[in-house]
Amino acid sequence: MNLTAFRFKPHCDVHFLNRLVVRLLVAVTGFAVSGAVRSEDWPYARITCDRSSNQLFVEQRTAENEEDIPKGRGVQSLFALTQLETVDGPSGPQDYRVRKRSFTFTCDLRGSHYRLQIAPWKFNQKINGECGDYSPSIELTVWRQKHKLLTGLIFSGFCNPPESAFSIAAVRFLESDQSAIFLVSASGRTSERRIPFAAVESLQRQQLSLNN
Repeated sequence: MNLTAFRFKPHCDVHFLNRLVVRLLVAVTGFAVSGAVRSEDWPYARITCDRSSNQLFVEQRTAENEEDIPKGRGVQSLFALTQLETVDGPSGPQDYRVRKRSFTFTCDLRGSHYRLQIAPWKFNQKINGECGDYSPSIELTVWRQKHKLLTGLIFSGFCNPPESAFSIAAVRFLESDQSAIFLVSASGRTSERRIPFAAVESLQRQQLSLNN
């Protein structure tokens, strides 16, 4: 591995160092982690307001580097919604990746006005705690015509089953059909779950499991 490819920057933090260590381990041992998005990836949200099809898309994607995250309306780095805080504890200073702000997006489809809020979610904010190396995931809340349609849906990043057994890759809101389609992944397979808006309002994440 060419170590000169890792350029330390003035704003370098623990996240960058974690990525460096993980990539060195992969190069030396051939070991690669799977499942939840780890801190060597750069997760981001992509929201598309498609007025031609009267649909709204929300996706969680990852880039290999921060520079590879696309630019444009509806695209938001999840790490940019967080900040690193160091807290002095009994065992010395500890680093935490905490929520700094949320990202808001609006979309007007034929018949309804949508407002989306994306917040960064982590199972454990403590960097060296249990699953603390997981990258932040999308926590999605959606309002339709000022009425809350979906509340705090977490896409991925759980540490323990049953929640960690599956992840949500994307959600599509179909205004014409008054329904939402959830793209769910588990154990190497992906499936779509279509749910009417009336049921989305009371949706619990575990209902999207492919085992249900």
